Parts: sequence; C-alpha cells; structure tokens
Amino acid sequence: RIVFPNYYHCKAVSWQARDYLGIHKLKYVTAPKDGEIIFHKNFLWGIDKVPYDKVIVCEGVMDALTIGYGAVHTHGVKFSKAQVDELASFNEVYICYDSDEAGVDGAKRLASQLSHKTKVKIIKVSDKDLNSCSKQEIEDVKGLII
Repeated sequence: RIVFPNYYHCKAVSWQARDYLGIHKLKYVTAPKDGEIIFHKNFLWGIDKVPYDKVIVCEGVMDALTIGYGAVHTHGVKFSKAQVDELASFNEVYICYDSDEAGVDGAKRLASQLSHKTKVKIIKVSDKDLNSCSKQEIEDVKGLII
C-alpha cells in the first residue's frame, strides 16, 4: 500500500492508504477513528493547497493528486456537511467524481447541496476516472481553475 498523510491547516490529522497492486480486498483504507486527530470526513483532503477561489472536487486521492494544487477530495462519494460547508466558501466548485454509477450519483448529490451556495459544475470525463484520462483532458480540467 501507498500511505498518504491527511493534513488540515498544515497539521497531520489522519492518513489513508491505497493498494496499488490489487492484492487487498479493500482498495483504500483510512486510519481508525481513534487514530485520527480529525475524522477524515470532516475535512477536504488537499484543502491547504488550494490557492484559487475555484476548486476541483475529486472522489479520491489519486485523482486529486493528478490535478495537484487546486484539487481536493472527499474520501469517496459520500460527503459530510462539514465538507459541503468548506466547499461553499469557494466562488466556483467543479465536481469531477468517477464516471461509474456511484460517482455520477454522488456528484449530483454534492451539486444539489452546493448549488444554492456557490457556482457548481459537474465535470464528466471520458474515462473511468480522472487519472485514467489523456494528458490533454487532464490539462483541460486543470485549466478550469487556473
């Protein structure tokens, strides 16, 4: 597994890990609740590295890393009120969840929670998820916030 620390306000508050070999039953695991300073669903991964008044919201860490600064993720398609409130502080929110049924439904739910608070657009990518797309498509998505 690759382990990713979760920072919030420049402080390590949790961690998540991804199986990149496909040998574990669970692709992603997160720190147990008693091992987190802040529960991972109560903040957006990458929020400290958003230098713009626009943000791209991804489903998972690999897609957020594909975009880099300006991207966050919600630790899956389910999100919390705290995450919605944090996203509402941006002028524009671009939701780029995976293109499977769970991702499409999650993106719609998130957009409906945000649409009366800020400008929201759902980005549909051509592949299963953002990090599987062509370099040009990734650059086009990045261009939305730069």
